[in-house]
Amino acid sequence: MKIGIGANGRRRSARQGTWREVSHLEVPSCASSRLRYTSGFQPKRKVGESMSKKLVIVGGGYGGIRLARELDEVMDVTLVEQRDQFVHNIALMRAVVDPSWLGRILLPYDRLLRRGQVVRDTAVGVRSGAVSLRDGGELVADQIVLAIGSTYPTPFKGGDSAAALVAGVHDAHARLRTARSVAIIGGGPVGIELAGEIITAFPDKSVTLIAGSDRLLPDYGDRLGRSLERQMTQMGIHVLLGKRALDLIAHAAPFGPASVKLDDQSDLDADLVFPVMGASPATHFLAESKVHLDRHRIVVDSNLSVAGLPGVWSLGDAAGTGEAMTVAALERQVPYLLKRLRAIAKETAPPRSAYKGWKQPPIIVPLGRDKGASLLPLGIVAGPRITSLIKGRHLFAERAVRSLGLADRDGKA
Repeated sequence: MKIGIGANGRRRSARQGTWREVSHLEVPSCASSRLRYTSGFQPKRKVGESMSKKLVIVGGGYGGIRLARELDEVMDVTLVEQRDQFVHNIALMRAVVDPSWLGRILLPYDRLLRRGQVVRDTAVGVRSGAVSLRDGGELVADQIVLAIGSTYPTPFKGGDSAAALVAGVHDAHARLRTARSVAIIGGGPVGIELAGEIITAFPDKSVTLIAGSDRLLPDYGDRLGRSLERQMTQMGIHVLLGKRALDLIAHAAPFGPASVKLDDQSDLDADLVFPVMGASPATHFLAESKVHLDRHRIVVDSNLSVAGLPGVWSLGDAAGTGEAMTVAALERQVPYLLKRLRAIAKETAPPRSAYKGWKQPPIIVPLGRDKGASLLPLGIVAGPRITSLIKGRHLFAERAVRSLGLADRDGKA
């Protein structure tokens, strides 16, 4: 069934031969109120003025919302997102120890766009010029951006709904409160931050971090990893380097009590185990499409264009740029793709330069509110005070609010 999107924000069903409204979609949220997606004000066009080029963005994560909001004035934007609320993933580790943070993590999409619309549905296929939806519909577009992100063990990324995420966070918190010993399997940023949050909130618990590499965050140089390891040890966290847990494939959520078998044949007993071995690109629905995948990431060229599909682009965790799956990559990818899409919208020559990622990507790793370390641009390693000021205290919560158009007129969240 093909669905056309008109300037009035409605979709037409070719099968039914009728229009059905999608400019105002109401879906249940985790709160008592209902969440409304709205296309916002649709300005009348002057006689002879050409219609805006249609842009469909698949994925309402950090990259998707930034593109949608920036291009809303120059393109006819439709954002497709399966979740009923935006999830500020960066702060989820703190929510596990303090669920009151969920109020700053789950944010509505209803003020993201002034002209365009947010459609709550799931993309099941992509080709040049069209996105197929789970409900049987199809969104026709001049340009498509795949900003589909990645998945992560529960509860550190939003699932299909806000309600599922809330349930996962509360379950993890309840387990954590009663656990005397905690094992965190995975020495990446999520595992390190989680260890810091737990020991800060519950200093009497035994917390062990197991990392497969010989030092923490080896891709970011020695100084950052050494600083984090030193601080974690001082905080009372047991850091086991160069060890891997076995037989954790079946676990995608916190579990325990359990005895975890390590690759040196030793056993680690813990009341609660958090498996946080890294993100996986959310590209499973593309397996039967014409989108080429390499190690589950979308093959893109030097312009972030999807290989073999003209008019289709990708960025973020799912894009095979060779960069790590971190939010920092979007600080380069979003501005680059904005320039190209604005040029298409205005029918001007696109930039000639190829996309260039970070030579050394920055990373900010807080250990609770007041400790942590960061690798900043130019290779500067910052300690607890700077890390706390940049991220540790607020976890970019106000920035997320502003990104969704939810700040008041004074710019306050």
